[in-house]
Amino acid sequence: MATTKKTSTTAKKTAAKKRDAKIKETGKEILDLGIAASKKWFETAKKTIGDIGDKSVKQVELAKLESLREKAFTALGKLVYKELAGAKPSSSVSNSNEAVMEGVKKLDTIVKQIKKLSTTAKAGKVVAASAEKKTTAKAKTASKTASKTTAKASAKNTTDKTSAAKKKTTTKKTTKKSS
Repeated sequence: MATTKKTSTTAKKTAAKKRDAKIKETGKEILDLGIAASKKWFETAKKTIGDIGDKSVKQVELAKLESLREKAFTALGKLVYKELAGAKPSSSVSNSNEAVMEGVKKLDTIVKQIKKLSTTAKAGKVVAASAEKKTTAKAKTASKTASKTTAKASAKNTTDKTSAAKKKTTTKKTTKKSS
């Protein structure tokens, strides 16, 4: 009888150690999956934030250029008014007037810069929007994968506990019958 008790106690300790090792391993796997999903999400979030920052800078530049354009329009209007209604009024303003042509060239340069910046900003919005959708989809997928893995590990852990309990009961019944 004494050897049966020692054997069952040793078997219980061994089974408990194996179960604890499996639980630790499963927990580590779940943690690793969670960390991997978090890293993926963080990288995509970092990219998205960078894109948003770039958009903001472009919007500020656009606002500055639009302000310059309004000032150039105002300056050109003042020149034209001065030519038509100033001290020596003329009946028309033409491109032969150097001051007017300089204002037109300045305004044209600003308008070209605005067009260039707004087309790159629009292209950036399209790219950023598609990247944002992909980022969200990837984050959702990673989250689902981690949840499924956690559920599987939890179910496995429960199954292991149930199996260990059944073995324990069987061992007790066998020990009692042997007595």
